[in-house]
Amino acid sequence: MTANCGESIMTTKLGVRVVLANAIRSNQKSTLTLSGFHSGGDFRLKTMQTPNINDWELLQAYAVDHSERAFDLLVERYLDLVHSAAVRQVRDAHLAEEVCQAVFVILARKARRLSRAVVLAGWLFRTTRFVAARAVRTEERRRGREREAAEMQIDTGSEPRWNEVESLLDEAITVLPKKDRDAVLLRFFQRRSLGEVGRELGTSEDGARKRVDRAVGKLRGFFAGKGLTLSAAFLVSGLSDKAIQAAPGGLAAAANAAGHSSGAALSASALTLATGALKEMFWVKARVVLGTGTLAVVSALVATATWQSGIHRDPSHAWKQLAALSAGEQPRADVSTSDGASAAAACRRSRAWRRSGSRPRRRCWRR
Repeated sequence: MTANCGESIMTTKLGVRVVLANAIRSNQKSTLTLSGFHSGGDFRLKTMQTPNINDWELLQAYAVDHSERAFDLLVERYLDLVHSAAVRQVRDAHLAEEVCQAVFVILARKARRLSRAVVLAGWLFRTTRFVAARAVRTEERRRGREREAAEMQIDTGSEPRWNEVESLLDEAITVLPKKDRDAVLLRFFQRRSLGEVGRELGTSEDGARKRVDRAVGKLRGFFAGKGLTLSAAFLVSGLSDKAIQAAPGGLAAAANAAGHSSGAALSASALTLATGALKEMFWVKARVVLGTGTLAVVSALVATATWQSGIHRDPSHAWKQLAALSAGEQPRADVSTSDGASAAAACRRSRAWRRSGSRPRRRCWRR
């Protein structure tokens, strides 16, 4: 079985490199050059110590100078994360490989538009979940059978089995706030130190530790809501040891080919999956923007209606206020005629009592 798995891994990696070879052809635009990059953007990458180059610099080297080497380095850094998330979500090795191909096709097409502030681990994770969800919808019957089989595996021990946790892990991470999600992915999925996590998130090492601890607590709360009681030690151990699986050998080659301008054509299924996911991502963003705009318009209409209703309730006072403003006077407080008359009567009674020297009855004050 081990020998067969090894052969399958090598075959898969080789196949994926070939499959994604032409994904970048549509991205080849102008011949702009990034300062310090020449000959397709690979010269500086070959002479620099690549661990010192951050993700955004590699994206720029690829997007602007079409450096295939820069894209290869990004694939090398994040392939295991994407593949592990895809396997957990689709529960099918072949479909997971197609999801990986589609994710790196999307990265190749959107590399130019990603900002420096984007944490690439978080972006890739969310894109993987988005693509996997679309792929799963085409495999609903198979996923239903697998979900039923997973739910039938009940452990009566003090801790649930990891496969019960694993089936809900991506959903749990997705509902975390963005910074908490990025902290978990960097700490456990990318195996970064707390100092590195802090630098990536723009905080101190102690701040990163607190954020990771809070995120683990929120994950435990999510699983508790699903009927799975987890200790912090069990969850941290599972995230550290079992959340990341090594990607098949041939998958790296296929993912690299997503950013190369030469090689075999992409498979129809991977291209369809990537194109459909890109369209759906666009419409999700469009709905968010439209929803925000609609809320702003509704708020403005409510404020206008409230102001107009105030004018209609007391039009004479509104006109007096406007006249005072036009005359350069300070507008008077909003006191009704009846209130003014009552105040004047009370003032007259008070003066009469002071002149007569008599003290008002208690019941008068009560009134």
